[in-house]
Amino acid sequence: MLSVGLKTHMLERSVMDKYAILVPVGLVIFIFMQVLCHLGLKYASTAPRRYIPFFILGNGVGLISTCILIWVYRRMNANIAMGLGIGVSFMLTQIALAILFKSALSWPQWLGIVLAASGLFLLAFFSVK
Repeated sequence: MLSVGLKTHMLERSVMDKYAILVPVGLVIFIFMQVLCHLGLKYASTAPRRYIPFFILGNGVGLISTCILIWVYRRMNANIAMGLGIGVSFMLTQIALAILFKSALSWPQWLGIVLAASGLFLLAFFSVK
């Protein structure tokens, strides 16, 4: 009985290891899809005729990106996946909104982005194994 459980565990582990290289790719796809989602929702708010199509686009992209994050959660520490995924997408969304919609960020906001990026770096590269 023990050997069956061990074989099953080893099989599951080998399948998970096969996808290990795709985990960072999935995380990057999640991040960029989240940025696109928020940009779409912001663009929907700029004119009444844009509301429905960009509402659908933003929420559709958001739903797909959430499914990707769930896949990433199965293959890495959820705390790190969530911290990096949501943290980086938040920072990139702020920068993209500032650039595309001409909403300037103040120096304390830029400082916050730098400090948050520093925290994400520490989270990613100095986690307990």
